[in-house]
Amino acid sequence: MAATNTQVAGIAVQTRTQIKEERNVMGANRTQAVGIVTFLLAFTALSGAIYSGKVVWYLAALALLAISIVFFRKCKPWENQEN
Repeated sequence: MAATNTQVAGIAVQTRTQIKEERNVMGANRTQAVGIVTFLLAFTALSGAIYSGKVVWYLAALALLAISIVFFRKCKPWENQEN
């Protein structure tokens, strides 16, 4: 590991290099972020559809959900490559 732990009063303190390395373990990228945002927007539109009862909101929720599924399926091969 490139980082070292420093002892301060018996507590190990992580250096910046070590913290930066741990952030990269998750593997999140921009495409995943877009998928999550569209997923959340789909459920927001769904709640608006339930409240108003208008078909347009239901169609918007369905379209946003389909878009989020497309983005998530696009990310799936990348996740398998990293492992």
